[in-house]
Amino acid sequence: MTRLHSAYDRHDKLARASRNVYAKVLEVYAKQEEKLRHGGGHAAIERQHKKGRLTARERIERLCDKDEPFLELGLFAAWELYAEWGDVPGRPAWCAASAASTAGRSWSSPTTPR
Repeated sequence: MTRLHSAYDRHDKLARASRNVYAKVLEVYAKQEEKLRHGGGHAAIERQHKKGRLTARERIERLCDKDEPFLELGLFAAWELYAEWGDVPGRPAWCAASAASTAGRSWSSPTTPR
């Protein structure tokens, strides 16, 4: 197999600067991810709990098997909709839950055909 050669120099000033910018982008991304995982924030979650409701993540957590792999899809794709994959009593399943703490009423008949 022919080896491809590159002129890229990871020690180059521009390469180092690019890595620094990328590291800052990843830091912002991580902070935003943490914020999104908390839905509408502590106050919004508490309001749901006071009404006797669970958050979308809490409902899905109770539905899925605890020791099975879990993958959340589209954390950044939809701010008011959480969709995850997990096992429901030993079977692969897809779950979706509306997050009232962030947007409320994000489902409508066009988005949820029966």
